[in-house]
Amino acid sequence: MGASCASRTPLGPRPIASHLAVVIPTYRRPVSVSCLIQSLLRGTAQPHSILVVNNDSSPDAHAQLASMLPSSVRLLRGGFGLNLSAARNLGWRSTSAPLILFLDDDNVVAPDTIRLLSEHRFGPCDAAIAPVSLIAGTDKVFCAGIRRSMWTTRTRGRTSLPVGLRHAGTALTEDMPNAFAMRRTALQAVAGFDSVGFPFHYSEADIFFRLRQVGYEPCRVLSNARVYHRTGTAHAIGTEYMRAYELGGATRVSDLVAARVTFHRRYSGTAGQRFVACRVAIPLYCLLVSAALLLHSKPRARVRPVALAMWHGLATGARR
Repeated sequence: MGASCASRTPLGPRPIASHLAVVIPTYRRPVSVSCLIQSLLRGTAQPHSILVVNNDSSPDAHAQLASMLPSSVRLLRGGFGLNLSAARNLGWRSTSAPLILFLDDDNVVAPDTIRLLSEHRFGPCDAAIAPVSLIAGTDKVFCAGIRRSMWTTRTRGRTSLPVGLRHAGTALTEDMPNAFAMRRTALQAVAGFDSVGFPFHYSEADIFFRLRQVGYEPCRVLSNARVYHRTGTAHAIGTEYMRAYELGGATRVSDLVAARVTFHRRYSGTAGQRFVACRVAIPLYCLLVSAALLLHSKPRARVRPVALAMWHGLATGARR
């Protein structure tokens, strides 16, 4: 079952994964970050360094977060708001480690995750290794890989392990959200994450696609390494956008749609794919979600700005 941050028992010495650093971007989740760090410190091996990038620009919030973190954790002042890509870039450029594990702040890690990731032997063209993400408190797979249609734009997370991955092993995936360890050389080859085109959504899809363009195998999933994702669960259509609005307002909803359009305008392989994806599939999807939102149980006064933000994102992506 999922790891817990409840225990504060003093820890004895742990082996150090000397070539692995952990970067944790965070935005107004101090308790979640504290739980994640506790799970890292209780592992069978500890990372060489842990860097937390605080994207809240408030000095009071930064001071509160600093008071909750162990002295061994390095806290960086990002202040980028919802720009996750900028926070990740600040994190990996602030460490010299050859392997950087990016962890979203709503995770906890299994005790042997750092050890397993640090012991993985990369092939010459491998860019990244990722643990399997489980839904916190369960043994259900949240994501063990991504498949994406360049025609319909549908993105599906693999929610079960293939037969070959049920024991220790790896499998290629198009990209991986939430938790992945990337080689510094791969990050340098593509100049890191695109904080302008993909500030939050589709940031992983974009960087892994660019890595393929320069000759890397983008990402492998390591089946026996696990993280537990607290917000990982299936969403009814429309619910994802309501949740995005409640977390980050209209900007986050708009960016979610704009990023989808931008990604397929850049990377759909043919003119036909780009036309179907951007002129047919995504507008139809926005219509479907808008209709679902109108049937949502929440008052329509709260639903209307969510739907408007989606259409604003569609126009923004078309202009980029």
